[in-house]
Amino acid sequence: MKITSKWTTNLRVKEVENAVNNASKSTVKDVVVLIASDVKKGSPVLTGHNRRSIRFKVESYGILTEGQVFSTSGYGGYLELYHREKAGYFRRALERHMGKLPSGIKARLA
Repeated sequence: MKITSKWTTNLRVKEVENAVNNASKSTVKDVVVLIASDVKKGSPVLTGHNRRSIRFKVESYGILTEGQVFSTSGYGGYLELYHREKAGYFRRALERHMGKLPSGIKARLA
């Protein structure tokens, strides 16, 4: 799962651009950490291997910030789609926290 924040402004003031960029980076990181935590909690557990394999990373490239949450178990995608009781554990975590991106960026800029 990948979350991307890309912004533009019609104000060409470096101070404003830096503030928006920093707010975006910080908020994406906070939201990705929340999503990863919920994915771990929602992951089906038989041996716990998939739960322990949940990772995240946040990278910035200028005005673009990307956050990723993923499983390195090799079967996290299968569990997401086909596990009887827990299917959709990535999707539910994403839906629970995605709304926090705009409000988090706005709060950091206030």
